[in-house]
Amino acid sequence: MAIFFAVFSAKQAHGVNHFGGRALILKRYRKMLNKPYNSASARESHPKEGDLYKIITVFGNTFEIYYGYYEDSDRYSKFPEPVEVFPNFVKAPLFTENGEPFVTAIQSPCENFEKVRDITDTCVDCKYFKPGEELIGLCVCEKNLQRK
Repeated sequence: MAIFFAVFSAKQAHGVNHFGGRALILKRYRKMLNKPYNSASARESHPKEGDLYKIITVFGNTFEIYYGYYEDSDRYSKFPEPVEVFPNFVKAPLFTENGEPFVTAIQSPCENFEKVRDITDTCVDCKYFKPGEELIGLCVCEKNLQRK
């Protein structure tokens, strides 16, 4: 089983338009799931850029998620605390053994997007999003399957 690393540098891992307002979307997503953005444990420990947030296994793949910033401008925001940085599956696609592409709940949707909720215009609101752990899931749309 391969271990994939979420990279903290926006310039290294994330395209400028990959998530669009990622920190804000992440905060809204956490609120929607009743998971506080700044939980008591996070406030007490004050995570720093590069600190390990969590190691998760999702649909057979293991990911190390670190704290960081999606864009350099996030460092200078009103609340410059680092957030969990998830892999950029648009820039570096990853598929399950069945050919289903990994996606993050907060990434911009593809052309096959079919909205099921009116909360955001991200993958989490698509009928083809199959949630895994945290923000990582799968796209189960037939048109996005990688054929062998």
